[in-house]
Amino acid sequence: MEESLSFKILIVEDQRALRMVMSRLLTKLGHQVEAVESGPAAIAALDQFCPEVIFSDISMPEMNGYELVRLLRQREELTGTYFVAMTGMGKQSDDDSVRDSRFDEHLVKPVDVERLQQLFEQLSRR
Repeated sequence: MEESLSFKILIVEDQRALRMVMSRLLTKLGHQVEAVESGPAAIAALDQFCPEVIFSDISMPEMNGYELVRLLRQREELTGTYFVAMTGMGKQSDDDSVRDSRFDEHLVKPVDVERLQQLFEQLSRR
């Protein structure tokens, strides 16, 4: 199997344990990772870090993932950024709702490592 490219990734997840697991996993896969706990923290992180991929939880206090992606899609520096929703929902209707909200992809938590690798292979061909 070919080695995939390394991406700059921002994880936005309010649950500390999930944020840490996802961060460690993506770092182990060779990516440069920043992880924050909320939408406002994600916006602040963009002053120092311009991600190529953003993984965002949908259900977060303060600002949910739908609100966050709407705001971030307006930022010129994120024009080519790939947005991935992470949810505990796995029904097709949920997948459709996420796509309608301007996310590029929908992953169900806990995120499967093989699915992540497929996603990065797909992104490396863009």
